[in-house]
Amino acid sequence: VGAYKSAGIPSIQFKLPQREILPDFFSSRIPDAYDSKTSAYMMNALSDADFLDDHKKLKDDPRRSNWRKVLKPLADKNDGLVPDQSPISEVLNVAYARHEMARDNVEQALEFLMEKDRTGNA
Repeated sequence: VGAYKSAGIPSIQFKLPQREILPDFFSSRIPDAYDSKTSAYMMNALSDADFLDDHKKLKDDPRRSNWRKVLKPLADKNDGLVPDQSPISEVLNVAYARHEMARDNVEQALEFLMEKDRTGNA
């Protein structure tokens, strides 16, 4: 972002922290596939298999860890657990703060774009 600003290009950056994997983590982010009970089972499975630290955050990058073995029995039948395609894979990337996109800060990003559009600086 600093290089863009130095070049006079309007820029904004949002640093998104790691997320806790709480009982409603999966059901709140993938509501069409997981209810609150299954979501809690998924969190417990990750915790029991030592994928979560004491703060309920992922210990390791989900792109490199073997969480699929733990969550496969609980996964929706339509979720092939394919890296960077699977809904579970994507929300775990978000939880680990290693993702291309997130729903967080969308309003602030749109406000930034609309303000730049209004001022003609976009």
